[in-house]
Amino acid sequence: MSATLTNSKRWYDGKKHRHWLGTITLDASYPTGGYPITIADLGFTSYIEDVIVTGDYGIGFVYQWNKIGGALQAFFPRPSQASDLAATVTVTSGTGDGDANTYAASFSGEHGTVDRALLAEVPGTDGACNGVVLDIEIRGY
Repeated sequence: MSATLTNSKRWYDGKKHRHWLGTITLDASYPTGGYPITIADLGFTSYIEDVIVTGDYGIGFVYQWNKIGGALQAFFPRPSQASDLAATVTVTSGTGDGDANTYAASFSGEHGTVDRALLAEVPGTDGACNGVVLDIEIRGY
């Protein structure tokens, strides 16, 4: 794992979920696809249901739990040309303009319809996540 998990509280809700509360400190080597978090890291027995970032002391990234890949992903806003912006935005997940792991949107306005990726995954080589500390809550079984 290329990030450090620090637990502050663990509990079982008496129904079916285990909860893990703490921080994750990210490092300079962001792996493509995100920072892996496993059930062994948390003391869970079956699987991770949700990873919720409750506090972001980083530099404005957007974080998402990739349940299939078992990793916490970091995304940054992609620049857009001012002429592409308009009042109507339709977001569609899972498409992009050639970059891996992007979210796409169609901007409709006076200049027609333009497709632009709103977010792109942080590149693993620039160290942008180094030292970022996130408060997280994890639910699982």
